[in-house]
Amino acid sequence: MANEENNFMRWDDEIENDAEQEFVTLPEGDYRFMMQEYEKAIYNGPSAKIGLGCPMVIVKLKVFSDHGNANVQDRLYMNKNLEWKLSSFFRSIGMKKHGQKFKMDFDAAIGKEGKCHIKLTQSTGSDGQPKTFMNVDKYLDTEATNAPTKPDDMPFEI
Repeated sequence: MANEENNFMRWDDEIENDAEQEFVTLPEGDYRFMMQEYEKAIYNGPSAKIGLGCPMVIVKLKVFSDHGNANVQDRLYMNKNLEWKLSSFFRSIGMKKHGQKFKMDFDAAIGKEGKCHIKLTQSTGSDGQPKTFMNVDKYLDTEATNAPTKPDDMPFEI
């Protein structure tokens, strides 16, 4: 987990970086990503589906595309109603297989690659201007987690 204080500066620090950070908004679609880091948090929003006080993990992903790479965050809620999304995240990075129990290990997930579907949503910012947000709509199984695991699952005869 990254500590945000590592990026803090002191009042008397010298500065030199003049480059503006470029933000890339990807078109909706399927993309390869790499899990960069995560942060544990507690949900404090109004959704009854999630539940006030629900533990969550904010995963920070680098999403790769021909349009440029983008940084996307996703919230994974530790709620039985949303266990499917936790499973699909770990399947997408090849750590979990369908139908098997799996002990979540977010530390081991750092650096792993997977695939996800990015969806764009529109909202109005605090300045009244329209904003576009990139959200992970769903995680996609990788070929490794989708492959047959025993001969009975093979689509052909040997």
